[in-house]
Amino acid sequence: MYKSFKSVTILAFAAVFLLGSILKLSAATYYTGASGTASTLTNWWTATNGTGTHPANFTTAGDVFTVQNGHTIAITVTTTWTVAGTLIINSGGVANLRSTSLGTLTILSGGTLSTDRNFSVTGNTNISGTISFSSSSTTLRAMTFTGDVVLNGGAVWNEPATGNGANNTYVFGGNFTNNATSFNALGTGVHTFSGTAKTLSGATLTSIGSITVTGTRTNSGTLTVRTTLAGTGTLTNGDAATGTLNIGGSASITGLTASAVNNFVNYTGTAQTAKVTTYNNLTLSGSLAKTFSTSPTVNGILSMEETATVVVTTGVVTYGANATLQYNTATSRTTSSEEWITPFTATGGVIIANTGAIIMNEAKVFNASIPLTINNGATLDTKSANSFSLTLGGNFVNNGGTLIAYASPVNISSTMVTQTISGFTTTGTISLTKSAGTATFQGNVNGGQLTINGSGTGGLNLGTVLTHTFTGDVNFLGGSLNGGSSTLNENNISGTAWNGNGTLFSAGTGKVNFGGGAQSLAGTGTTTFYNLTVSNSGLKTFNNIPIVNGIFSLEGTATVSAASVYGSNATLQYNTATPRTAGVEWINTFTAS
Repeated sequence: MYKSFKSVTILAFAAVFLLGSILKLSAATYYTGASGTASTLTNWWTATNGTGTHPANFTTAGDVFTVQNGHTIAITVTTTWTVAGTLIINSGGVANLRSTSLGTLTILSGGTLSTDRNFSVTGNTNISGTISFSSSSTTLRAMTFTGDVVLNGGAVWNEPATGNGANNTYVFGGNFTNNATSFNALGTGVHTFSGTAKTLSGATLTSIGSITVTGTRTNSGTLTVRTTLAGTGTLTNGDAATGTLNIGGSASITGLTASAVNNFVNYTGTAQTAKVTTYNNLTLSGSLAKTFSTSPTVNGILSMEETATVVVTTGVVTYGANATLQYNTATSRTTSSEEWITPFTATGGVIIANTGAIIMNEAKVFNASIPLTINNGATLDTKSANSFSLTLGGNFVNNGGTLIAYASPVNISSTMVTQTISGFTTTGTISLTKSAGTATFQGNVNGGQLTINGSGTGGLNLGTVLTHTFTGDVNFLGGSLNGGSSTLNENNISGTAWNGNGTLFSAGTGKVNFGGGAQSLAGTGTTTFYNLTVSNSGLKTFNNIPIVNGIFSLEGTATVSAASVYGSNATLQYNTATPRTAGVEWINTFTAS
């Protein structure tokens, strides 16, 4: 029994091998002998010079039919010309076809194929020349490519924008690679991408009017869908290296996977219905609202561009842990709570990136270590009618832009260990409420009141060789203030200009200038200054006698109520163009060296 089964198996294998060999031996290559009708067997020859034998049929799978240089083949009847094998169009060859079904298709550089009726290729298509589609009437034609389609450099793909053929449909069942020199899918017909685990790739922009995905496909090139992205399948944008998807209309596709690193999705049209999914990089451009039914998730950059806005019918935009919100528009706009959520917790923070002023719609809070960045030429506006507050838990980076803060309160907060704050101006209160870490000014800061109200080890450093001016009181309630090597101008005419626990101030090598009129150093504890200046006019009242370790300078017509305590290396300086009589500041026995 075993031997009988083995013999049958061997015989069956031999028969299959013999059949394959016979088919291979029967396959042949045929060439056009001259221009003529494509479906006429006698127009094809086994020799390139128009001699030899003709094919017996067009249905032998292995046969190759080559259109030679200078020859034009055509189909003039509506009957379908079916070629089971391969059609090759050499450079200088032309095929003007109507209803046609091919096994495989190759158009070499300089070769041309056109068709105006239903056209299909069941195998692979490889194009380095030109292929053009149209219709002989207003009837739409079906163009079907079941296998892979490769458009090489030099290839030209033409679909009409208007007239006959503009509504043709196209089906792609295999991988689609577009490196064409010119890809012109200008019509309105639906392009269906079927097949399982197929790809869209290539260096050339693939711009198509309407796409329906019924299979599963990954885009690693640049794909533009001008109107509708639909279908029951799944389109995965990006292969973790590249992938850009531009959507000009609605996105009703069942599955859109856009979470791969380095992929970009851009809604570019007017009012659009957008797909709720997880995006890596999402751009909303064009104009009017991009509407999501529920919350989309962005793990990379959400970029708000041109005049587009976002509407989330139920919810707000959700950000991944490392996401960034970016405003990149040359047109002024007001933010919304749907994209700029508060508090903002994603580590990429918020970037104001272009010349259009971005106007806040409400008070904004940045959690610990979350940055706010204003790029060169960009503007963030806290809204004049409201002066919305800003709470900075991370770095504030100004790369040459502008923060228009009006009377907005600015609170420097959180536990970020090393926090940097670029310069800005507000007439509101600037507060330090850190419970740990140090915030350091990187530019000149001007404000109303300065309140140091941290806890634990939280502190503010005035930075290196900067000048800060405050028109309200300086209050010490908690935390610490370090003078760095900067100048602090306290210009409030007030009985509490320097108020609270003065021991919370560490002078560094900086200077404090009391430059208002009558002012008082009130509060508790002794303040130690490095350089102390009293300027402008009026009496500066020392309720607690300060210590000066550097230069104590009297300027303008300002006077003091009492002498300071001079450190061993201190200097008393009169720096005024107005004659004056020395006062209590010049102690009888001056011992500082």
